[in-house]
Amino acid sequence: NPNFFDNVHFETSVLSVKYEDDMSKFTVVTRCNKTGMTKDAKFDKCVYAAGENGKSRIPEDIDTMLKEGGFLGKRMHSSNIGNFEQEVKEKRILMIGDQYSAEDL
Repeated sequence: NPNFFDNVHFETSVLSVKYEDDMSKFTVVTRCNKTGMTKDAKFDKCVYAAGENGKSRIPEDIDTMLKEGGFLGKRMHSSNIGNFEQEVKEKRILMIGDQYSAEDL
């Protein structure tokens, strides 16, 4: 289909996604990585497609090291983060990751 990519935006970062109750729509704000220009668009549905990155897996040796080291803070996997900004705003955090799910955050 020659028109398949007509509505695909390459070199674009998603800045925010917000569900608007009054319109029953998602407002997505994006920024063009080449020009820096931002724009918003409305959508009926929003799918976060993490694929393999969404599978929760914390290596046992890291979990053991944290427990034995006396770490008392909250441990979480990126696939279970919920509202990331709310979880980390004005807090000191340590992010450990060597897979794609860490990059999602």
